[in-house]
Amino acid sequence: MLSVNVFSQEEIGYTASNYSGVQGLFLNPAKGVDSKTYFDFNLIGLDLFVHNNYVLYKASEFYLWKNIKTEFPKLADNTTNVYKKAQVVLNVTGPSFHISVGIHSIGLFTRVRSYTSVKLEEPIAKHIFESFKYQPQLRQEYNLNNMYVNSLTWAEYGLNYGLIIVQRGKTMMTGAFNIRYLTGINSIGADIQNLNYEVKDSTDLQIYNFTGEVKNAYPAYGAGKGWGLDVGFEYKSMLEDVSRYKPNTARGGCRKVDYKWKIGVSVLDVGNINFNTNAVLQNFVNAGTLWHKYDSTNVKGYGGVDTLINQLLNSGGTVARTVEFKSWLPMAASVQFDYNFENHFYINATATYGPRLGNNVNRGCLFAIVPRYERKRWEISVPLSLWNFQYPQFGIQVRLNNILIIGSDRIMPLIYRSNVYGTDIYFHLKFSLYRNPACGKKGRKGRHKKESECPAYK
Repeated sequence: MLSVNVFSQEEIGYTASNYSGVQGLFLNPAKGVDSKTYFDFNLIGLDLFVHNNYVLYKASEFYLWKNIKTEFPKLADNTTNVYKKAQVVLNVTGPSFHISVGIHSIGLFTRVRSYTSVKLEEPIAKHIFESFKYQPQLRQEYNLNNMYVNSLTWAEYGLNYGLIIVQRGKTMMTGAFNIRYLTGINSIGADIQNLNYEVKDSTDLQIYNFTGEVKNAYPAYGAGKGWGLDVGFEYKSMLEDVSRYKPNTARGGCRKVDYKWKIGVSVLDVGNINFNTNAVLQNFVNAGTLWHKYDSTNVKGYGGVDTLINQLLNSGGTVARTVEFKSWLPMAASVQFDYNFENHFYINATATYGPRLGNNVNRGCLFAIVPRYERKRWEISVPLSLWNFQYPQFGIQVRLNNILIIGSDRIMPLIYRSNVYGTDIYFHLKFSLYRNPACGKKGRKGRHKKESECPAYK
């Protein structure tokens, strides 16, 4: 009844970089203003993040390099937590670009995104893991509360615009926004306020009381439509006077001025998708039923799930049903701080908080410290982070000439034996121009002759 079908969280090792280009816009839209890349084009990128606190590969049985050659061990379960939580995030970034010139910046981007978030009490999680025929849980009545299963998949087409708001002495302030048109693909939601049930034997399951909300939209491109918005600001303490600074322009002398430190704030994923094609929302109050021969029930597809729920839970209690609903995006607020040691070493601190809004997916909370060594042609960072402010993880990110970026915010299982509760990996194939071509042309006329020469790899 509570199965989840899904097709990194923040790519914090890369989005903290001054060369992150398109990807930096998704953490703070203002990162694109006064960017160290004049033009950034993303061909394709993927970010996959999976984490839970219930099922795992035990450290005594899991070693990736050996398991790849032989076979993976069986999953085990952890019974130490009352609530079992999980999150699966998949982001695929398609053709996108960003350009920063003068006091303005602009970009266009395309993405397909999927978020799944789950919170279950231990008895129902154990039933899913072991099956409902698990002998130790037969003929025991359970009364469970405050659980949810949510999944949302959509495509988005976005516009970024930013500008320098303040330039005074060594102070600079920038602001920007992303406006996105959203095309819904799928939405599933079960907000379980109360579930009182008993598995009587291997064929009968008794539901005494179910109070909650269930929503579902049949998977299809265009199943819903909506809008989303991100807004961000950055305040920078610069190393030089920037009163007349015009980044990435020949008029501005083609120079780039770095900062000593900066702080950014952003609000992300404000918006929703209205699903009104093959969609249904049902509210149940004190519904109950005897599910006879649950083990032999044949359910085919999403339509079969809807039919089964109606057959079982419409026999008791009260039910309200509509054929349209809104699914909110995984909204979050974020704060970022970055410090420049002026020897190509930087350190970044980022905190992201994502509340859950009703029967909708929620973004995992994150706090990260990211030291990095940053050069024009290459970069390496080692993010140290706490997922949901309590699960420690560290990773690595490597950028090669802003053509190939590969990284993971959770690399522990690759280098030493440890309990594995999830994974994270991301990569991008892209192309960047570090200088405005107009700067090279002006240089050949004499004023910036040295700058027009082919840049050496540093």
